Amino acid sequence: MTPIEIELESGASIAVILVDEMDSMLTEIRKQIQEEVNELVPEQYHFISAWGPPISRIQEAKMTLKEALQDEKKMIIRANEEEKQSLKRKAADLDERDDASEDGTTPPKARPRGKRPVQSTLTKTFGAKPSPTARYASVAVRKGVHIFTELDIKRSSGTEKERKTWWNEKAKELCEDPEYDMLRGEELDQKLHEEWRLYRVGKMLEEQKETIEAIQDFLEKYPDMEEYMTSQNKAKQETIERNVKRLEMSMNTVERSSDTLKQLSLQMQNVEKKGREFQSLKKEMREHQEAHQCHCRELTKAQDALSKVLAIKKLQLKELLERKDTKSAEVL
Repeated sequence: MTPIEIELESGASIAVILVDEMDSMLTEIRKQIQEEVNELVPEQYHFISAWGPPISRIQEAKMTLKEALQDEKKMIIRANEEEKQSLKRKAADLDERDDASEDGTTPPKARPRGKRPVQSTLTKTFGAKPSPTARYASVAVRKGVHIFTELDIKRSSGTEKERKTWWNEKAKELCEDPEYDMLRGEELDQKLHEEWRLYRVGKMLEEQKETIEAIQDFLEKYPDMEEYMTSQNKAKQETIERNVKRLEMSMNTVERSSDTLKQLSLQMQNVEKKGREFQSLKKEMREHQEAHQCHCRELTKAQDALSKVLAIKKLQLKELLERKDTKSAEVL
């Protein structure tokens, strides 16, 4: 059984389920969540796909768990709008309680909730302070993009800590880029998910290259280990090269497709929104968005394929190093 962590888009880890089959349909996963951890998750939610957009309830019957996984053993869910508003109201109530003085006396009359100073709201909601963090948090707030607090990041580790730090910086970059002015909220979140996947693909390709080079350098230094390596080689060189090429092509296709969508978005900003040209561009945008999702799905599959081969090569490198150490100890 494989443990799968369930996380909100805010980064909060809320539950873990144990899954027998990674190819289970999402309808079955939703049923398992309802049976095992129902009280821990929002009443209404959508799964977030591996390439960014949310998955509809109809699509759940056609998609597997693997297509909703982030970083292999984690899935992200998005609370529906009504649920989000309920959570925000609860957070606001907690804020008002926190405003009471420590000695239990009633604080001075509070300002109307809608008129709180911007910095106060940022501090309450995002943990932002009068710092560069607050400056880019305010841009993200205006566009409805989630920003991780410093505490969120400190509590994380490994890849998750890297993702949250990267997310904040990339959110700042996208929200300040005029080319993305038409994007808001979920659309920007989707773009961030996509950019993160491309970032991870780039790192995976670099890691693959470093691993292969490390094995080659090792065998040049210890040629007597060549026979052992050949006997243990479960991933042929041509398989690796084919998977690398597939991933590189998929990555380039997604990047080109993304650039096309960006250009269409810019064109739509510069034409009359009720005119015929705008409607034509809108139709073209929808068609490209559908094609783009197909490209993203292929990128996910190519990434999974190389990930399996890379895991084998990393294990082989580890075994080579351990075998060398064992031989050295025997000589001594």
